[in-house]
Amino acid sequence: MSEKAILIICLTVLGAGGLLLVIYAGARRRGALGEQIDMARRMLKNSKNPWKREDEQVEELAKKVEALTKPK
Repeated sequence: MSEKAILIICLTVLGAGGLLLVIYAGARRRGALGEQIDMARRMLKNSKNPWKREDEQVEELAKKVEALTKPK
């Protein structure tokens, strides 16, 4: 392998490692890393069913309306 190829590989690895360190440092500075992981999990969960909370509220409302309109 030529010296240029080795130099390019080393610079690429160092650049990628440096980028990861900058991202990690930024995540640590803004808040706990665990909080960001939890936020990502909530976003993923909500993306699977974005209307879940609204569906639950409509279902609860329907039950209340049914209870009010039930003949006594």
